[in-house]
Amino acid sequence: GYDAIHVRRGDKLETESRQEVVAYWHSQGYDRVGQFPTNYIPFRHYLRLWDSTDCDSYWNGFQTQATTRLVYVATDDPTTVKEEIAKLPKGSDGTTIVAGCKKVKFIFAPVSEDSAFHINEGGGKVDCYVRYKRNIRAIADLMVLTKSDTFVGEFVSNWGRIIRLNRLVLNDS
Repeated sequence: GYDAIHVRRGDKLETESRQEVVAYWHSQGYDRVGQFPTNYIPFRHYLRLWDSTDCDSYWNGFQTQATTRLVYVATDDPTTVKEEIAKLPKGSDGTTIVAGCKKVKFIFAPVSEDSAFHINEGGGKVDCYVRYKRNIRAIADLMVLTKSDTFVGEFVSNWGRIIRLNRLVLNDS
């Protein structure tokens, strides 16, 4: 099995997600927007699920071949998220240590040669091939996120909402 995290930044930071970003930094003791260290919620905040669980009851409850948990990360900001992951503690085998006891290997989708991430970005009507490839990648991400054992995401994102809906329907069968 594997877990999945959807980190939505991009245009959502200025619109739908703005309230969550402000609330997060206020909860961290920052009073004014100009004081925030970043204009987004750090990746480590998405890992809070594992901070609140007991290592033995949660982690060992999965029937896996190894003690390392795979976490698929879907994001429109892979460069920054990878930089954030690089700053997290590492085990002797190179895995990332989460919540002091969980060994995690983060997996990202292969980086595309075109810069657009979302289905409706770039690749104008003339360039159907680029749009087709991006749509296939997006649907693959959607399927991987939907079928994960645990999904961490935001419901201000259209992806987060559709994944939640699909998990209710697809994973109950």
